[in-house]
Amino acid sequence: MTIDSLGIIRDGTVDLDASEALAIALTANADGAKVLDIKETGAFGLAAVMYLPSTPTTYADTLTVHIQASDELAGNYVTIASFPVLYTYLWKVPIVADTAAAVEADIGLKLTGGVTADTGVIVHIDDALFTLNGEGYIICAQDDVGDTFDDDDEALTAATGTLDGTQNGAVGAEVTDIGELAKYSAPGTHVVRFSTDKRYIRGHFTASAGSNFGKALVVIEPWAFQRVSV
Repeated sequence: MTIDSLGIIRDGTVDLDASEALAIALTANADGAKVLDIKETGAFGLAAVMYLPSTPTTYADTLTVHIQASDELAGNYVTIASFPVLYTYLWKVPIVADTAAAVEADIGLKLTGGVTADTGVIVHIDDALFTLNGEGYIICAQDDVGDTFDDDDEALTAATGTLDGTQNGAVGAEVTDIGELAKYSAPGTHVVRFSTDKRYIRGHFTASAGSNFGKALVVIEPWAFQRVSV
């Protein structure tokens, strides 16, 4: 995708970490972030594209990024679009929901192993696990170095949640490239679509304490959703 320098809202010259400052001007701040004057998006909307070049190196790191809009340059911004929350050290854990099926509210809770006491945040649940006795997998972000879900037949539960099952005959596998689910991790390229009738837009970046997501570049792509004449 061609990058238009006029559409940059974070220029990728500085690491994105927990000290990120909000943009309140049309010129870049010390973190390379700025406000864009877009005069509104039009009917077809725009795409925000975030390029993350490197993988954080500590456990339990998260990154939350919103696109915000306002009619005032320095304040009164509202969130109009959000990227999926990004995590580090993801594991794909096979499971059978043999005691209680999952529910949507289990996402974001702790997955806990009954024997090894491994724990991680549930990021994604395979559709099969929303049915009792369904066999599928969970993507979770490990909490610490030993949380590798390495017992092939232990109880796995969503702490304070509904899912209650058994690890399904194979140890977990660390996620490196699983297609669509790469949207939950860094490095990578992430895209979100939005539209607004407000004049200004900016990024709102929240990285967890101690994390570093590298020199993140975020651009606004004006052509991705234009109507094509045939």
